[in-house]
Amino acid sequence: MTADDLVQDRAQAQASFAPAPSFTFQAVEYLAARLCHDLVGPVGAIHNGLELIEDSRQEAMTTGEEGPLDEALGLIGHSAEQASRRLRLYRYAFGSAGVNPPDGFESLRVAAEEWLDGSLVRLDWSSEAVPPVLGGKAALGKLILALLLLGAEALPRGGRLRVVGAGNLASGQVIVTADAATVRLAQGMAEALTAPLEQTSHLNPRTVLPYFLRQLARQYGYRLILPPLDAGGGLSGTWPLAVTWPASA
Repeated sequence: MTADDLVQDRAQAQASFAPAPSFTFQAVEYLAARLCHDLVGPVGAIHNGLELIEDSRQEAMTTGEEGPLDEALGLIGHSAEQASRRLRLYRYAFGSAGVNPPDGFESLRVAAEEWLDGSLVRLDWSSEAVPPVLGGKAALGKLILALLLLGAEALPRGGRLRVVGAGNLASGQVIVTADAATVRLAQGMAEALTAPLEQTSHLNPRTVLPYFLRQLARQYGYRLILPPLDAGGGLSGTWPLAVTWPASA
């Protein structure tokens, strides 16, 4: 993220000011913990790559032969790219950059594609799948990304995430569908999808995502339609996650 990105985020946050949602300080802490957890893997791998380079340098000095330098550089490059892709996605999903992006959904769609590239989850979200006019709906892109994050959580063994939408600025819907032989959320996440928002005792770094998603929808006047999972947090086949507007629809 560059200094220009930070300036743009600040300007967008001021331009899209809305009354603060009832988002607890503890929820902010858990959200930060989740983001740090997701980033510690690639950052740790970068550190390991640097250690390999140092070992390679020491070996070359001792034996006159080159060590596994190419392997180390490859590890660092791959891990740095992973961290960069996750940060880019999180900037749009959790920051002000996703409220009113200047190019509609395109930057968000590309960020989602890059985030899932090389994973077990395939993204089916073409530039024509959601009417471009909907890119003018405040925070709709953020909600789509949050639904994709939730859908990916429900595909621990891989699968497909599909995004489609219809409507106009006054009314419409976007559906994110998680598709696999079995869709399953980790313990506690299914409950967080239905627990009253005023109750935060169930929150932890994992369950804060559905809590954030629901608070985000309420803050910007959207309605979420999240089909319930079974008692074990599972479902066979597909799991369609919808955001509609107006909220009373």
